[in-house]
Amino acid sequence: MNERRRPLPPAVALGILGLVLVGLVSAAVYGIRMLRPHGDSQHLADIGAAQEMVTTKLGPGGRFAPVEETSFELLDNGRAKVSGEVDMIAQSGSVARYFYTVLMRRSPDGQWVADDVSIVPI
Repeated sequence: MNERRRPLPPAVALGILGLVLVGLVSAAVYGIRMLRPHGDSQHLADIGAAQEMVTTKLGPGGRFAPVEETSFELLDNGRAKVSGEVDMIAQSGSVARYFYTVLMRRSPDGQWVADDVSIVPI
């Protein structure tokens, strides 16, 4: 009963190797994404104010993209520009994705005020 094992055919060996490599790459990408710092702590409140302005225009039911995927830019005239994506979820469960840009400035009492809220379906 000393049977000798036959080696795997090259196509099967390459297939297994390919699956292992895909698994390793997927795990590495997931790990890198999880290790990345989440959010922009300096501008978290500012981004939140812009998202409230978008919600005022679109209505409730929005799910905003993570803060790390949202753009915040201070402009030279004291205004700020916030851009990102929001998914609007209808009661029926259908989802519509929008790209938003908010141009805002500080009011005399220090609150953000919208100069322009642009919403474009994607």
